[in-house]
Amino acid sequence: EGAVIEDAVVMGGSVIKAGAVVKHCIVAENAVIGENAVVGAMPTETEKGVATVGPGVTVGDNAKIGPNAMVSTNVEGGGEQW
Repeated sequence: EGAVIEDAVVMGGSVIKAGAVVKHCIVAENAVIGENAVVGAMPTETEKGVATVGPGVTVGDNAKIGPNAMVSTNVEGGGEQW
Protein backbone atom coordinates (compact mmCIF):
# COMPACT_ATOMS: atom_id res chain seq x y z
CA GLU A 1 0.00 0.00 0.00
CA GLY A 2 1.30 3.42 -0.90
CA ALA A 3 4.15 2.10 -3.06
CA VAL A 4 4.82 3.52 -6.54
CA ILE A 5 5.78 1.05 -9.27
CA GLU A 6 6.37 2.41 -12.77
CA ASP A 7 7.90 0.77 -15.85
CA ALA A 8 9.30 -2.09 -13.76
CA VAL A 9 9.44 -5.87 -14.01
CA VAL A 10 8.76 -7.47 -10.64
CA MET A 11 9.18 -11.26 -10.48
CA GLY A 12 7.06 -13.62 -8.43
CA GLY A 13 7.53 -13.88 -4.70
CA SER A 14 8.92 -10.36 -4.39
CA VAL A 15 7.60 -7.92 -1.79
CA ILE A 16 7.49 -4.15 -2.24
CA LYS A 17 6.65 -2.43 1.03
CA ALA A 18 4.66 0.73 1.77
CA GLY A 19 6.10 4.00 0.53
CA ALA A 20 8.70 2.38 -1.76
CA VAL A 21 9.34 3.89 -5.20
CA VAL A 22 10.37 1.39 -7.88
CA LYS A 23 10.94 2.81 -11.38
CA HIS A 24 12.47 1.55 -14.63
CA CYS A 25 14.09 -1.50 -13.08
CA ILE A 26 14.03 -5.27 -12.79
CA VAL A 27 13.33 -6.87 -9.40
CA ALA A 28 14.16 -10.60 -9.43
CA GLU A 29 12.19 -13.29 -7.64
CA ASN A 30 11.89 -13.31 -3.84
CA ALA A 31 13.46 -9.86 -3.43
CA VAL A 32 12.24 -7.47 -0.74
CA ILE A 33 12.12 -3.70 -1.26
CA GLY A 34 11.83 -1.98 2.14
CA GLU A 35 9.58 0.82 3.28
CA ASN A 36 10.34 4.18 1.65
CA ALA A 37 13.21 2.69 -0.38
CA VAL A 38 13.90 4.11 -3.86
CA VAL A 39 15.01 1.74 -6.63
CA GLY A 40 15.92 3.05 -10.08
CA ALA A 41 14.67 6.13 -11.92
CA MET A 42 12.88 6.93 -15.13
CA PRO A 43 15.21 7.63 -18.08
CA THR A 44 16.35 11.16 -18.80
CA GLU A 45 18.44 12.61 -21.61
CA THR A 46 21.61 11.93 -19.63
CA GLU A 47 20.62 8.81 -17.68
CA LYS A 48 19.16 5.76 -19.39
CA GLY A 49 20.20 2.90 -17.12
CA VAL A 50 18.07 0.07 -15.76
CA ALA A 51 18.59 -0.89 -12.13
CA THR A 52 18.49 -4.60 -11.30
CA VAL A 53 17.89 -6.23 -7.93
CA GLY A 54 18.98 -9.86 -7.80
CA PRO A 55 17.01 -12.86 -6.52
CA GLY A 56 16.47 -13.01 -2.77
CA VAL A 57 18.09 -9.60 -2.20
CA THR A 58 16.71 -7.30 0.49
CA VAL A 59 16.86 -3.56 -0.06
CA GLY A 60 16.41 -2.07 3.41
CA ASP A 61 14.02 0.64 4.54
CA ASN A 62 14.95 4.11 3.21
CA ALA A 63 17.74 2.72 0.99
CA LYS A 64 18.48 4.28 -2.41
CA ILE A 65 19.45 2.25 -5.48
CA GLY A 66 20.68 4.24 -8.48
CA PRO A 67 19.45 3.79 -12.05
CA ASN A 68 22.52 1.84 -13.21
CA ALA A 69 23.01 -0.29 -10.11
CA MET A 70 23.20 -4.08 -10.29
CA VAL A 71 22.43 -5.21 -6.74
CA SER A 72 23.41 -8.78 -5.87
CA THR A 73 23.80 -8.48 -2.10
CA ASN A 74 21.56 -7.02 0.58
CA VAL A 75 21.58 -3.25 1.05
CA GLU A 76 21.17 -2.08 4.64
CA GLY A 77 18.43 0.30 5.65
CA GLY A 78 19.40 3.85 4.70
CA GLY A 79 22.25 2.59 2.51
CA GLU A 80 22.93 3.60 -1.09
CA GLN A 81 24.20 1.74 -4.12
CA TRP A 82 24.91 3.42 -7.45
